[in-house]
Amino acid sequence: SRSSAASDVYKRQLLSQSIRRLPVERDQEILLRHYLVEQTKNEICEVLLLNSAQYNRVLSRARSRLKSCLVDGLARSS
Repeated sequence: SRSSAASDVYKRQLLSQSIRRLPVERDQEILLRHYLVEQTKNEICEVLLLNSAQYNRVLSRARSRLKSCLVDGLARSS
């Protein structure tokens, strides 16, 4: 439906803005490629020069930092 599509666009914009606020450029890069560009693990590894273990570690840490930023943002806005 049209409202669902609009909601998806809004969520993607919000996610993109949140990711771009992260201080570590590598975190931004891996999260944008993973969630918004929807590249595969192999594609991201090739571009960022990571092996599989490094990818898993960087993605996990980036997700954790993004979560912290989102939680902090919510705490400040309430």
